[in-house]
Amino acid sequence: MTTITSLPPTAEGAEGDWETIGPQEEAIRRLTEENLPRISTGQLARDDIVDVVEQSWVDLQRAGAPPATLPELLERLAQARLDYT
Repeated sequence: MTTITSLPPTAEGAEGDWETIGPQEEAIRRLTEENLPRISTGQLARDDIVDVVEQSWVDLQRAGAPPATLPELLERLAQARLDYT
């Protein structure tokens, strides 16, 4: 499993552009923003988000999820898993 330690800088207007930012990085960015209250109180670490996103990506690929649906499914699955941590 590859660990993503930092996100690439977002180009102006590149939000949601999967060719500029990969689905994993975008999911990590969005989930980090959405979970800032839990991160700030110590209930969740950014590393936890990275780990959950990476494992969700692997699980979806192994399950044969259609490539076009991977970004949306990745974020939904990772958020559901984070809700239980």
